[in-house]
Amino acid sequence: MLAVVALPASAAALTASPDPIAFYPQPWYYGSSQQGVNIQSQGAGTQLGSPSIAGPDAAFFSFNYDNCANTTLNAFSSCNLGLNFNPTGPGTKTAQLVVPSDSGGSPLVVPVTATALAGPVVQVTPALHSYGDVAVGHAGTTQVFTISNGGDSPLQIQQAFIVSGIPQAFPVGPDQCTGNTLAPGEHCTFSIGFTPTRTGLAEASIFIISNQPSPVTAVGISGVGRVAPAGAAVVAGIPRAGSRLTCVPQGFGADTGFAFSWLRGAATVPGASGASYVPSDRDIGQAIRCRVVATNSVGGETVTSPPTGAIQPRSLTGLPGAFVGSHTCRTVQVASRVRVGGRTASLGGGQPTIATDPLSIRVPGARALSAAVNGRTVAAGRSRVTIPPRTLDVFADGRVALRVRADGASATTAMVLAPCRLAARLVGGPGRNTAIRVSAAVGLGPLRISLPRSLRLRVGRGTPGFAFVAAAGFPPQTFPLAGAVTRSNDTVVTLTAHGAVVRGLPANTGVVNLFLRPGVVTGRSGPTLATARLLGGGAGQARAAAWWDR
Repeated sequence: MLAVVALPASAAALTASPDPIAFYPQPWYYGSSQQGVNIQSQGAGTQLGSPSIAGPDAAFFSFNYDNCANTTLNAFSSCNLGLNFNPTGPGTKTAQLVVPSDSGGSPLVVPVTATALAGPVVQVTPALHSYGDVAVGHAGTTQVFTISNGGDSPLQIQQAFIVSGIPQAFPVGPDQCTGNTLAPGEHCTFSIGFTPTRTGLAEASIFIISNQPSPVTAVGISGVGRVAPAGAAVVAGIPRAGSRLTCVPQGFGADTGFAFSWLRGAATVPGASGASYVPSDRDIGQAIRCRVVATNSVGGETVTSPPTGAIQPRSLTGLPGAFVGSHTCRTVQVASRVRVGGRTASLGGGQPTIATDPLSIRVPGARALSAAVNGRTVAAGRSRVTIPPRTLDVFADGRVALRVRADGASATTAMVLAPCRLAARLVGGPGRNTAIRVSAAVGLGPLRISLPRSLRLRVGRGTPGFAFVAAAGFPPQTFPLAGAVTRSNDTVVTLTAHGAVVRGLPANTGVVNLFLRPGVVTGRSGPTLATARLLGGGAGQARAAAWWDR
């Protein structure tokens, strides 16, 4: 016979499943999560009280449903209830489920643990990128971007794409990220290029769509489209020794930098590396060009200017200490004789070369003699008057009217004033001092003076005279001539049978006078033609006629 023994209530027991209670970890911003719990009676029936939640973090837990409160459980029967976890941020929370009953060991206490995750975190490297300057139509360096999951839960990347700004200039390369899921600590890469289609700043944003709390992560990218330098160069200025030339780049952009060099003919001028260049005497007769290396951030170009005209000798006008005016080297063309009433006026000493070489007008026996140019009186006296070149400076080059008045009678003749680079004059005669005078409105180089065959130089051992050399900016230099060859500093004067050669003149020399004592020059008196010539080829060569008056 089977015996049934009724156990007292105190012998019954309760169990919970699961025990302990653990919630599945998920990002806290997903909201509340649920966990079901089964309460079972072991042995005899049990009367349950009202379950509760206790512990330090009890406020984060609540009942979703409760089918156990004040319920009677038969032996080996069960009831169930549901717990909510309501996180407000990441972290782990703990509590206890307390189920009172009339069973032994009451209340039943079940540990509760729930962990709220921070969630996935998109980390992009680099977070901002500039491609810098890139030539229009050319591809710049492709940038590889890395997306890492810096969070504590899987990162789902839906798409990485270009939006806003000028996206067409930023082509997307290999993309390992779109549609990929990254576990915490994992990473993927995608590539973006830059090919500008126009000049100027180009900007765009990379949008990364993912399952992090802020679903869009933006990365700014930019670049600048540039055009490689393209232009030309010209030389501005007067092609003359001592006159500044300037190399002028043309057609280049404002962002272009320049390096300069200068060419004399086909050869580079040593040390000339600035935007300007002042030709020296060694450049006379040569063509000058400038060369420009133009560069910017995307390229460079080298251009050479057209050549200047041949460099002319330097002008002494305006230099410190200058002794010549703009009309000092000036020829005067006028008739040698003019009838004034019943008398003849002789005009001589033409072609002045310096201010002391006048144009003379003589009317023997005249008590009142005057000369006027274009109606302006320029000289007055008795029987002989002179007109210095400085007096004629006020009149422009070209034809002027010269009126000669003698004792009430007058006559007018044409006179032509013309500029020159080189002028010469021979003054003297038998038994008189002879002066060979040469001047120029530009610097004199090596000089040759040739006398006609009708005149001859007798150069003995005695002193034949002296030389006068004037250079702008320096005191005049005077030294005696001694024999056929005379040296004074660097200047060398060589006298020959029919002329003289002067070398080693100081820079900016404009006047050379050779004064020869009586008897040094012999030969036929009266007007005769001599020639002065600058030695050397090219533009430094010039000729002028000189007249020995009497």
